[in-house]
Amino acid sequence: MDIENFQQCLSYIEYARPAKNSLEKIIAVGGTLAGAALGFALNYFHAKSKESRSTKNKLMCCDEDVHRIRAYLTMEIKEVLRLNSKLVNRKPLIDYRLQDSISTLLIDEYFPEVAHKFSRNQRYWLQELLNNLKIVNSMLSEIKEGKRIGKPYEMTLSCLSFIDSAAFSSYLCTMILSNTVAPRLTTVEFLQANEFDSSLVQDYSLAESNALHENKEFCL
Repeated sequence: MDIENFQQCLSYIEYARPAKNSLEKIIAVGGTLAGAALGFALNYFHAKSKESRSTKNKLMCCDEDVHRIRAYLTMEIKEVLRLNSKLVNRKPLIDYRLQDSISTLLIDEYFPEVAHKFSRNQRYWLQELLNNLKIVNSMLSEIKEGKRIGKPYEMTLSCLSFIDSAAFSSYLCTMILSNTVAPRLTTVEFLQANEFDSSLVQDYSLAESNALHENKEFCL
């Protein structure tokens, strides 16, 4: 190879080298960007997965709270029915226990954060449930106070109000859990459908009739 050709080869090598360096730089930058994008994607999906699990847990807590409320309502209705029966039959007011109140702790805590995950009907029913439980708890207090004061007729009125409100609250719980509109039953129909003791249901009807006649039937 003569000197002229050799110099041309050197010139070609020098000319080709920058292009190769540019390609390497592009590959290096692309790799960095790809790594950053992958890291961002992994962090994003991890955060979304964590948020999804948190939302599911909060929804589960609200669902369990509604189940618990309905169970407590059933127990309290049974106890108040027994109390009402003692009043109607003029028996001693012993052997019954009532809760101080029915709490909504988990719903109060988590529902505001996941309300958008419920249907429009469920959100409405939940608000109705929270409002109606205030009446239920107020009636519980009145019944306990009535026991201390010892006015049987007034106590039957409190029992009737409590059972009506508690039955409506239980009806709301059922619709919330099923997310389905259900026909509204009368209180007696509700008690019969939920298989409460028939003699207690009968005494509820007697107390209701006595209340409609302003205590003229039993003079409690």
